[in-house]
Amino acid sequence: MGNHSLVQVVCAEYERLLDESQAALTNWAYERAEISGHRGRDVYYDLRTLQRDFLKAWALLQNHKRDCEVCQIIDDH
Repeated sequence: MGNHSLVQVVCAEYERLLDESQAALTNWAYERAEISGHRGRDVYYDLRTLQRDFLKAWALLQNHKRDCEVCQIIDDH
């Protein structure tokens, strides 16, 4: 077995945006489960806000991945 070095390139901004989108998705799913069965305008508004937060975080992640040179190089390998 020879000496092989593996270089892992990570885009810090992508990792941050990924963490934010995962946190937003987790919050949305948790709250949805917590308030299942509850009705009312406030419940609907809260869920829509959490959904919007997730969709915004996901869009930022996807836009970053598309526009970032480091992320494009990583995807090519």
